[in-house]
Amino acid sequence: MTQQNTDQGQEQKPDIPEPEAPRISFEDACALLKRHGRLVSEDDLELVVLVTLHNEFMRLTHKNLKEHRNLSEEQDKKHQAALKEIMNLSVEKMRKAIAAEKDAFSAAVRNVALENVTALISQHQKDMAEHRQTVRFCTFMCCACLGLIIFIFMRWL
Repeated sequence: MTQQNTDQGQEQKPDIPEPEAPRISFEDACALLKRHGRLVSEDDLELVVLVTLHNEFMRLTHKNLKEHRNLSEEQDKKHQAALKEIMNLSVEKMRKAIAAEKDAFSAAVRNVALENVTALISQHQKDMAEHRQTVRFCTFMCCACLGLIIFIFMRWL
């Protein structure tokens, strides 16, 4: 079972219980067998040796498991710190790239807007020059017509 640690947001791992009879010696194994009503005889020596070896093996296994858990927790902390650093660097790099893209896009939009305004002003100047020519031509034609009318009117009078 695991319990949620509300302060740190990490799961607590249950402690691995110590073996029931750690570091049991040959004599202790013999005494244990006698206490449970078994006589230690030549036939039981193998059993006593196996119990002794088993308990030593369990003690060493328990010790190794504790060391491994401590080491894995330490490596997990290092891994988390390294991962956080990598993510921070990646996010910072991405932020800078996005800022550069935004600046380039803004500059491009400004340039296009400036080019559009310049083109619009140029077109307006061309239109105004044509209009000016048209007005001059119309003025000349009006003056010519007026002069002709005056000339004809003076001739008839």
